[in-house]
Amino acid sequence: VELVEPGVTGLLVQPDNAAALAGAILQTLRNPQPAQAMAALARQRVQETFSIVGISQQYVELYAKLLDIDLSRYGGT
Repeated sequence: VELVEPGVTGLLVQPDNAAALAGAILQTLRNPQPAQAMAALARQRVQETFSIVGISQQYVELYAKLLDIDLSRYGGT
């Protein structure tokens, strides 16, 4: 799972591209409301995906896949 989804949960720039980084910073400073919305979505994604519950669920799903177990039989996804 990618943490940053461009334009949704943050802005991405190419490495070693100072002009693009400056542009992204200026965009954020000039348009704070979209930046705040992206920050809120990023925080939500982190809480859902990287919390202990989220990570645990990912492990359960991975083990079930590796062991070819249908979790729906046990009330899971």
